[in-house]
Amino acid sequence: MANKQLPLSLNNQAPASVTEIAVTRAVTMLRAANAKYLIQLPGGDVISHGGLELAVPKVNKRQRRDPSVPYGAYTALIRAAGFDDMAVGDIITIDTTGFEAESVRGVISARASKRWGNQACISSVKGAMIEVLRVQ
Repeated sequence: MANKQLPLSLNNQAPASVTEIAVTRAVTMLRAANAKYLIQLPGGDVISHGGLELAVPKVNKRQRRDPSVPYGAYTALIRAAGFDDMAVGDIITIDTTGFEAESVRGVISARASKRWGNQACISSVKGAMIEVLRVQ
């Protein structure tokens, strides 16, 4: 990407398009106000003043839910293992074969916090198995 200091009309050339005329007017006003600016033209050229640089676009984070797993599948899996019927001191083992174990563990943690409060259970992942101990 080329970094230009001035648009064409300020380099003693006549502007070739409406866009260049608008940019020339904007740059003239910004300079008169002694402002810092960075303008990226449709062609990719950059006009800047005041040491500003074009920011790198942010990379989106991973989606929170895997779209290949049907909605409610994790909850159905932990309910079938008896999670909802746990009493204090109970231990259950959940087989997560076919699912990502850490995703299932996240659902277990969220469900336990919602039902029984924070730090109500302890979970451990061992391969495709998750052990859950209810402590509160």
